[in-house]
Amino acid sequence: MDVSWFSKTETLPEPAPVVDREAVALERVREIKAALSQLDAEMLSFKNKHSITTDRFGRIFGMICPLLERPTIETEWRVLLRRRDKLMEAWPVALSELNDVRRREK
Repeated sequence: MDVSWFSKTETLPEPAPVVDREAVALERVREIKAALSQLDAEMLSFKNKHSITTDRFGRIFGMICPLLERPTIETEWRVLLRRRDKLMEAWPVALSELNDVRRREK
């Protein structure tokens, strides 16, 4: 009967580093909040630059610009709205992840 496997010393894998999940989740919330704040400032600047008026959903009611520039400005505005929509979708997800982590740790 061969028991040579028993006498061999086997190196155990290094344990995974400890991750503070609350700190990671909180950092994600802060990143999204900072990105939202930056985008809000960018959108406000864009609106002021082109004298854009919108409704609360971001639809353009009017703007002061040359007629040929209007499609370009509308396209740029839609890009800003899409960026805002992506961040607004990520915001509640990040908040709920932080909430879940905090609840589990209690």
